[in-house]
Amino acid sequence: MKVGFLTVCSLAFFGFFPATAQSVENVVAEARQNGKVAITYDLIGNPDTERFKVSVYSSYNGYAAPLKNLSGDIATDYSLGPGKGKKIEWDAAAELGTYNGELAFEVRAEAYRFLRISKPAEGKSVRRGATTTLRWTGGHPTEKIKIELLKEGRVVSNIGEVGNSGTYDWPVPKEMVKGKGYTLRFTGSSSPVASGPFSIGARYPMALKVALPAAVVFGAIVLLKKGGDGGPLPVPPEPN
Repeated sequence: MKVGFLTVCSLAFFGFFPATAQSVENVVAEARQNGKVAITYDLIGNPDTERFKVSVYSSYNGYAAPLKNLSGDIATDYSLGPGKGKKIEWDAAAELGTYNGELAFEVRAEAYRFLRISKPAEGKSVRRGATTTLRWTGGHPTEKIKIELLKEGRVVSNIGEVGNSGTYDWPVPKEMVKGKGYTLRFTGSSSPVASGPFSIGARYPMALKVALPAAVVFGAIVLLKKGGDGGPLPVPPEPN
């Protein structure tokens, strides 16, 4: 079997999120005497927020399907972190049998960005009996996300399983216990993530509840006083 190599091309897919830069760079393939092909590449991304699914395609089948007999820095489950000098070995002899000619390769990377909860923000408060909009970024657009409410690390409510739209209008139950130390836990296809702690308060602030009756009483006093400034009350007219 003879396996040669060409100047290979790389292709990065960001079907899930907009990309600001190519994720795969510096792809080099080299045929070895043992019927295997060594492929090296750089995987560009943010190690704190991204993981990748990486596959390799070849010109031998018109890039119709990914290669199978691979080992090294390859991943089918969005578990590979970014970095330079990634290495893949392809057992061409096992997959192709007898083959004569040159081959070109494509290393394709799909990015998965971790879920990040932006609202409610840490230290903020939501009102029970009212609807608050939850906001987040990341995740796979087709995955379902389980949302749970925790207090001091203990699950107190299963809010539900929702589509990954980035927002969800949560009707906060009016019977929810007021207090601090609440968090939200989002579970998608990756590890669960939690929001910062926030508090749940009354629907109306206590000052507003007290001020409303006071305003009514004050208005009544003014009205009575105004009616008494003109002297005694008027005498009704004599009946005809």
